[in-house]
Amino acid sequence: MILFKGFQFVCSLSNRRAAAYNLQNQSADISPKHSAVNNKRIIGVIMLAVLAWGVYHAAGAYWMYKLNHNPWRGVMVLGCVLGFVGFWLLMLNTRKRRLQGRVPRRDGGNP
Repeated sequence: MILFKGFQFVCSLSNRRAAAYNLQNQSADISPKHSAVNNKRIIGVIMLAVLAWGVYHAAGAYWMYKLNHNPWRGVMVLGCVLGFVGFWLLMLNTRKRRLQGRVPRRDGGNP
């Protein structure tokens, strides 16, 4: 029995085994390829939304002051958003290569 802030949680080994068995059977219905395609699609949609958000704010930075339309404000905002998305893509690519075993880890451990 585990006490946590006045609540009692009873964790028995048989309940954990049953939960693990249920998770294994539920995850067996979804193929890894189908899951990877969905993950790529979701990340792509999020990246496009971040880019659209950046374009919107870059346009707002350009038209922020009615008399002084300085294009460098918009360029700066859009450059930061593009830098963020580019770094994100770089990290995703590095992770993919590491999981495929092409890039060794610095600490020598497994991915």
